[in-house]
Amino acid sequence: MFGFYMQREWADFWRSPVRILAIAIYAGVAFWALMDGLTWQSHVQEIQAETPADMFTDREAWMADLRRAEAGEEVSPYSARPMALTLRAVHMPGDLAALAHRNEAIHPHSALISGWRSEASLFRRYEVEGPSVLRSGRIDLAFVVIVLMPLFLLMLTFDVVSRERVAGRFRVFLMQGGSLSRLLAARLLAVSVPLVLIPAACVLIASAVKSASPVSGLIWLAAITAYALFWAGVSAMIAVLTERPASGAIAVLVSWSVFVVLIPSASQFLAQSLHPVPSRVTYLSEARDAEGQTRRNLAQRAEIYMAEHPGQGGASDDAVPGFYRASYLANVDINSRTAPLVAEFEDQQSAQRQFVNAVGFLSPSMMAQDLLFRASGTGPERAAAFRQQARAHLAVIHEAIGPATVNRSRITVAQAEAIPEFRFAPPGHGPILWISFIWLVVAGGLLVVATAGVARRY
Repeated sequence: MFGFYMQREWADFWRSPVRILAIAIYAGVAFWALMDGLTWQSHVQEIQAETPADMFTDREAWMADLRRAEAGEEVSPYSARPMALTLRAVHMPGDLAALAHRNEAIHPHSALISGWRSEASLFRRYEVEGPSVLRSGRIDLAFVVIVLMPLFLLMLTFDVVSRERVAGRFRVFLMQGGSLSRLLAARLLAVSVPLVLIPAACVLIASAVKSASPVSGLIWLAAITAYALFWAGVSAMIAVLTERPASGAIAVLVSWSVFVVLIPSASQFLAQSLHPVPSRVTYLSEARDAEGQTRRNLAQRAEIYMAEHPGQGGASDDAVPGFYRASYLANVDINSRTAPLVAEFEDQQSAQRQFVNAVGFLSPSMMAQDLLFRASGTGPERAAAFRQQARAHLAVIHEAIGPATVNRSRITVAQAEAIPEFRFAPPGHGPILWISFIWLVVAGGLLVVATAGVARRY
């Protein structure tokens, strides 16, 4: 019997030019977002791979010069100096970053780590995108799934009952033994299948092109299905409870606006109001003041530093320019002076994320977006992890080269070999991923069950 309803709804769906146009627009936006994302990800990877060689150190050549100097061979006074060691920290996009890259341009993806750098100059801001793109953002597949899929699903299914009522066919349908539950299920399946399959196809294409982890692709597919289940339950409830198409359309717009627009926007506003971050103007002002004081009292500052590191630094070499020491000490003091501001910034941003995660249980779109970000290897939590790890690596470099730089000498080969290369360790998914998925499935299932109970009364 259900097969009859399904065949009728499927045939009716594809006879409507309006519905075909809606699906075509949806598919066009989804595949355009996919291509744009793949282009963006390839562009970022090319930029990271093509960083000019003169911006960071050829470590093998630098080590070779250091070994010759330590062996007593003649080398240039400027060769193998600690300040000449510049390492690169790279935050490569996740496997499926092409699917959720809309806000990635505002996060740093690379850093140059050396004694010439302080935390204030560590990250190259906006190295990929222009201001216009940063302002407007991009349309990615996550946007299509989170924002457009529920809107299309609601608009194409909310009137399945009210339309029959207005036409006077609903009572006849019931008298002839028709099942409202089966009618709703057939309509929702007829509409949901293409709306789910289109982004699912995009996920499979991106996974194949980028050789992504199967786990990431499966999380995406599961999240799309669970999210569609929730909105199918919302649509079914609206279809059963509304008498006329006009009232159904209002209910659709209100439910979509509340869950997709209002709650996410309000949560971001409240998070930023309750946990404001320090201003960048204050940060830069502290950095300039620290640098100025260090340069004005350079000799005294160098004595204090060496007193804090007794017996380190090796034999002094007057051929080393004094600005090496000045720049290094200025950067150390900048980091020390601005450390409370940096810590406050990271703590406040972490508090904002925690607040949004807590409020996210009120909105399926926020839960689904968090799922998709984690599966894609994007999002603010991953960006924060990169910033913290890059700063920590900068502190390691500063500590390793400090005494030798201030004393105008070289570090030893053993000390140089102990300096690690930067390796970004992405944060784990954590239990929040599974909690979000279970929440979507349970909420959607409860809505479907409740709607089925109401439908049985007819």
